[in-house]
Amino acid sequence: MSDHDVTTPGRRVGRPSLQDQREREIVWAFIELVADKGLEHVSLDDVAARAGVQRAALRHFVGNREDLISAAIAKITRRALADIDANLTVAEVIAMLFDPSRMKSADVYDRAWTELLPEAMRSRDAHAVVKESYDHLISLISNALRQRYPQASRSQIADTAYAIACMAEQNYTFQRLGYPQARVKGLKESAFALADRLD
Repeated sequence: MSDHDVTTPGRRVGRPSLQDQREREIVWAFIELVADKGLEHVSLDDVAARAGVQRAALRHFVGNREDLISAAIAKITRRALADIDANLTVAEVIAMLFDPSRMKSADVYDRAWTELLPEAMRSRDAHAVVKESYDHLISLISNALRQRYPQASRSQIADTAYAIACMAEQNYTFQRLGYPQARVKGLKESAFALADRLD
């Protein structure tokens, strides 16, 4: 089943609502434009043209510019965390967080994220979306740590998960700035060492 199909018990599989479809198209158009041109060079007229809708449709289907930024950040963060299974082991989580191939990509989502994050920090709604995504990441790391080190206290687990998440996020930034990938190995070992302190 594609993500465009909707299944409800007792009802036939159908198309998504026009609202959902238009919102996805508008948000995707915005992400593409921000990735290509930079946030400050993207107007609502540009977004409407790229999405193939009238400008008034932006407000109807998504809202104002701040709502559009929040929706784009939500889409990017959901995608970034989609492949992090809640049942991964500590080794799998750390390997994934410090995987050099994830840091080399500069796809549309990565380029848009770089543009949108500073703006998100100034917007209460977008800020909440970013924090929620980091909370989710820390929770996934915590779950893996809790399974591996059941004797550790909740506080120890929370502190260690937070430290590993911070290391991974800052490493992502440093790698995008061009620091040698060889340094990731040492950071990955440090993340394992932090986890092993819980033993």
